[in-house]
Amino acid sequence: NSIEPSAWLYTYLVRSTEKTTKNPDGKELVYLVDLWATQEDTSKAAGFLQVEPCPCPQSMRMFEMGEIEIDDEIYTDRFGNWISAYAPLRQEKDGKVEAILGLDLKASHVRDVQKAIRARILFSFSITYAVIFILVYLFTGIFTKNLNRLKIAADAMGEGEYNQNLDALINARFSDEISTLADVFKLMANKIKGREEKLKQQVAELKIEIDESKRKKQVAEITESDFFQDLQARAKEMRKRKRS
Repeated sequence: NSIEPSAWLYTYLVRSTEKTTKNPDGKELVYLVDLWATQEDTSKAAGFLQVEPCPCPQSMRMFEMGEIEIDDEIYTDRFGNWISAYAPLRQEKDGKVEAILGLDLKASHVRDVQKAIRARILFSFSITYAVIFILVYLFTGIFTKNLNRLKIAADAMGEGEYNQNLDALINARFSDEISTLADVFKLMANKIKGREEKLKQQVAELKIEIDESKRKKQVAEITESDFFQDLQARAKEMRKRKRS
């Protein structure tokens, strides 16, 4: 009570008595010590050896089971609103339950504690949420920036500009999926560039072959024409005449 003024302690035991119509179980509760008796207002205190016939089932169960128990809900009696807990007091020799130590906490104190806990949880949640939001915003900005750089590089590669500098993404301090993707893009660009240059070389060689074939065809068309054959015949005849 000195540590927590809202806590009020008392002890009681349950003993057998004569069974009657009003007390079919033949049990009665006997109060031993009640902390309320130390206060100026002793109206809430149970007197020494005060008897309460027909104790409530919870009081009897506590005495019989001998286990620590805490009420789950706040209850109300003529003295106010409370939440209670119970613990057995055992004999030192055989451990038999000799009495019960009860603890009553004012419900107002319990509600104050609940409000304080909720306020702290709300404050902690607000701070945590703000920190998480800032971190998500920062990391999202970093990832988005890298993705935009990768997108711009990919668009440039699509236009045939394969010499894109992706070293900043590939050699990042912390390797992630973006750096792996950038490395793949760079490797892909180098392969495409090599294939394109090889294809251009093949096209140039094919063009030369086509031009040579076209030239031969044109020459053949000229040499095989009747006009060219007639010219050859005349030239041959003129050479004969010149020799003769």
